[in-house]
Amino acid sequence: MSKPPKISVLMAVYNGAVYLREAIDSVLAQTYREFEFVIVDDGSTDATPSILASYADQRLRIMTLVGNRGHTTALNEGWRACRGAYIARMDGDDICHPERFARQVAMLDANPELGIVGSAVWIVDASGKRLDYAPQPTGDGAIRFVAMTRNPFHHPTVMWRNAAFLARGLTFDERYQANQDLDLWTRALPAMCAANSRLPLLSYRVHGTNVSVLRVAEQRRLTLEFCVRMQRAVLGAEICAGGILANILGSLYAAPVEDAGEADTPAAIDALRDLCDRAAAALPSAAGEIADWFAYLTLSGVAGPGKSARLAGIRTVSAIDRLAIVRALRVSLPYGWVWWRRYLAEATGFAKPARAA
Repeated sequence: MSKPPKISVLMAVYNGAVYLREAIDSVLAQTYREFEFVIVDDGSTDATPSILASYADQRLRIMTLVGNRGHTTALNEGWRACRGAYIARMDGDDICHPERFARQVAMLDANPELGIVGSAVWIVDASGKRLDYAPQPTGDGAIRFVAMTRNPFHHPTVMWRNAAFLARGLTFDERYQANQDLDLWTRALPAMCAANSRLPLLSYRVHGTNVSVLRVAEQRRLTLEFCVRMQRAVLGAEICAGGILANILGSLYAAPVEDAGEADTPAAIDALRDLCDRAAAALPSAAGEIADWFAYLTLSGVAGPGKSARLAGIRTVSAIDRLAIVRALRVSLPYGWVWWRRYLAEATGFAKPARAA
């Protein structure tokens, strides 16, 4: 058997012919070349098998499952076949940026305490047109804080240290066909450090058939469960529970928050602020980035459905409001300024003054 590669790229695909070739080509075009590419065809009935068969690149290892066994099972089947020291996730509808692997390998090589690295992404539409910049917390402490409210990683950007996971028996839990990644991260983070690149190293495609679109209710229910698990791991207690956390997550999904109970938006913000304060006290070296992310989650609308009402006071531009905007901009800049200008205009009535004729 040949020498194991540094990276095993792990992809599972089912009837993904529409975007598959672009996704594969983006991996094969990486500037970092020392990898194998394990692709699991989960019983596809479209043109996926013929597309896979058309590649002659020796780095590809194609596995074909009999019947459609589900995305999580397919991922685990592929993971068991991976030989690399690092596992890089990739999905069949996204686009890797050419420097992704090189940058993430450099992060892991230089920081042996890191077990997981991810990155920000560009959100793109079905045609590949950029819609938005989506950051993630970069430091370990802020990642732990964000993991108490939502997923701190974009799944297809993640690269992890294989030995660190296998030594602890960490694999995807096949009970879950949605949010299997957040389940894995919240079990792994208590045992290892993590980081995200501020640079967007992948274009994440939104096209109407993503799992996050098709399984909204299941996504929200499992997010609640796994975030509360992370609260207990970091703080030793459940801080944002039940309806409060449901409301914090409310605007993250395009569906009503049926389980929000009596928790209105101000209560959700108060609970999130309490969570922020407790996390900053538990993780003092990360207090600054945790505060940045509290502001970002609040102002970007992730922290509840009533963003316009919640931000109406910003029109007065008090000192506190200015500070909150600056802190949130520190998360999204330099890539998100256009988005933030548009958001502030829509949510608060702010707009860039028109030039005189």
